[in-house]
Amino acid sequence: MKIPAKDLYKLLDVAPIASPEEISQKFKILARKYHPDTKTLPQEKERAKEIYQKLVEAFNILKDKEKRAEYDNLPIFRFKEIPKRKKKVAKKSEDIPWWKKIFLFGPPKEKKDSAKNAETTFSLGLQFAKNPNMLDQAILQFEAAYKQDPTLHEALFNIGLCYYKKGEFNKALEYFRKFKEKVPSDKQVDYLMMILKD
Repeated sequence: MKIPAKDLYKLLDVAPIASPEEISQKFKILARKYHPDTKTLPQEKERAKEIYQKLVEAFNILKDKEKRAEYDNLPIFRFKEIPKRKKKVAKKSEDIPWWKKIFLFGPPKEKKDSAKNAETTFSLGLQFAKNPNMLDQAILQFEAAYKQDPTLHEALFNIGLCYYKKGEFNKALEYFRKFKEKVPSDKQVDYLMMILKD
């Protein structure tokens, strides 16, 4: 499936975790509002026709279980994992003369522990994010992970994606922008920001 120009859920003004019944209800309301026959002026009629067609296209995809699953599984809607960090190969302490050991300084133990805790918290956030009813807990875990390790920019992206799934599109965009400031070359966030903009 091709990435649409506008997010289907945002078009219908429903959360991606919405039930099929909620999607149908919202479509009926919007279809009545934007049906071309409800407009009198030719310019209004043409604009309503454009919007109505987009609504129908979005609804036809989201009402079909398989098409909806295909849309939801597009790569742009995937949570980010913890990046594989390059681990420095430390010399064995036996290979280092005693007089050099005196001057060896590594990162403080607190920093190592904080990074490890951040990764654990981040992983917990990913587990919560798999359950649509646990998105608020996932957000809290990703926020905590980012506080513990501010280089874990993926947490910002995942917070945005949680808000997206909850249907809080403006809040999602806010976090996607924060992530974009830290990782300007990320294509996934570019696509998401493009389809969510008004």
